[in-house]
Amino acid sequence: MVVGTTVRVMILVLGSRDMESTREQGVLNAIKAFPRAPITFSGRGKQVEYVPVPQRESSRMLRGVSRALQQHSPTTTTTTKTKNNPHSTPPAAHVLLEDRANNTADNFECSRTLWLKHGITPTRVIVVTNPYHRARAREFAKLLWSPSRVPWTVDFFEDVPDAPQASLAWRTALENGLLWKQVLNDTVQTLVGPCSQGPSASSCAMLT
Repeated sequence: MVVGTTVRVMILVLGSRDMESTREQGVLNAIKAFPRAPITFSGRGKQVEYVPVPQRESSRMLRGVSRALQQHSPTTTTTTKTKNNPHSTPPAAHVLLEDRANNTADNFECSRTLWLKHGITPTRVIVVTNPYHRARAREFAKLLWSPSRVPWTVDFFEDVPDAPQASLAWRTALENGLLWKQVLNDTVQTLVGPCSQGPSASSCAMLT
């Protein structure tokens, strides 16, 4: 991935405070499906107080995925990692950390702002999140990533383990109409929040 150019596929991982292990498995599966795609990990957390960068959701998930890749990678130094090795790190892969997002709406808006800052224009974005969370995330994608605001298409990666312990609460929220009210409220707050006004140099890091 070269800054200032179009990226064919970008993987966007939505941060999670308590579902990290299942989303990390989803990232590993997405890497197998799109071995050369750059990855953006998005999420700070909902904490009101200051959170050190290493403890933010995006940083923790990156560490978890990195550990998993190292555990599955061949140990011999003579082995060449190729696209045929499903557990290898993608060649010339770039990882972006978006560490300002406090909720799902922020995940989309802060990631968009980060890509704009670095001159990165994806053609297609693959979103990684748990099945129970997809309905909420799809609504934010429709509102914040409409064709009038972004040039890329959006798909949700299917091969992500579910989180049964969270499913009941989200189903109840869906049935009671609470989810959609919160979607609208979070969207309004995000559009007037700091991510919509551009990232600061210290809050968005790009790692190679």
